[in-house]
Amino acid sequence: MVEETTLDQFRRYLQDQLVEAEEMSNKKEKIKRIKEIESALFQAINFSKSVDDRKMIESVLFDESSSVRLLSSSSTEDSTTLDGDTCPKCEEPSDNDLGFCQVCGYKKK
Repeated sequence: MVEETTLDQFRRYLQDQLVEAEEMSNKKEKIKRIKEIESALFQAINFSKSVDDRKMIESVLFDESSSVRLLSSSSTEDSTTLDGDTCPKCEEPSDNDLGFCQVCGYKKK
């Protein structure tokens, strides 16, 4: 059975790599490797903090809702269609007043 790798395990791995890098004899390579590892550690820590922040905020401030607007409606009539016109590119119902297709972005002439 293979154990799933976690972000915490990745950070510990990077810390071990940092210890090994400190023992490198070539000073230029040592400095380069330490910078790479420290950058990766910084990103891992920021990612973890970002995930924690999002979890906290979303649980308090955000309730997921259904889509506000349907982007593709091949099988049904789009409620925004005023005159029954369709886009020449994607053949979706479109609104002539907009000057472009809301589905594919085709500019009407």
